[in-house]
Amino acid sequence: MVQQESGIYRYEPKGETLVGRQLCTSSTGNGTANHDEEYAATGDIVQVECTGSETLSKGLIYIARLGAGPGTFDLATADRTSQDTSIGMMFYSNKDQTSAAPTLYIKAIALVPQNSFLNLDVSSGNPSGDAGTASGVPLYMGTSGKFEVNIPTTASQYVRHVGYLMERDLTINSIAYCKVYFCPSQDYILLE
Repeated sequence: MVQQESGIYRYEPKGETLVGRQLCTSSTGNGTANHDEEYAATGDIVQVECTGSETLSKGLIYIARLGAGPGTFDLATADRTSQDTSIGMMFYSNKDQTSAAPTLYIKAIALVPQNSFLNLDVSSGNPSGDAGTASGVPLYMGTSGKFEVNIPTTASQYVRHVGYLMERDLTINSIAYCKVYFCPSQDYILLE
């Protein structure tokens, strides 16, 4: 069943709620965008019922903990500390939230705070040591839920593609953001 509530469309199959939202952004011509920060993403959203209340932070990647029951999340990490934080289903949180049913993106175009990136050269938008342009740069799973601009090369790390950098250096309320296409791969490689 699809319902509209204040501009939000909800589809409710078997205990999960999929929510669709619009990206509300307008450029002022100087790299500054104006929008409601809670709506800083558009894409495929799932609202997952948790066994307890989960506290999730804006701009970070989470992985559903394997075998821990429904709605238990960890920050994604490329380090081989545990498969539980590297190879499960990925989600992106576009807002700080503490909820028994957090709203998370499984695919999105999102404005991600620049402090949620590893190895992003904010002066040029290029990956560290890379002469490429910012637009279209592949992004990988980093550590502590962050986006990694450089492909991991260290033994005992997982390489997992999570999307693309679309645009850098958007400023909203004095906070620097990058526009990202978040589309995590189901595939991964463990470096030996």
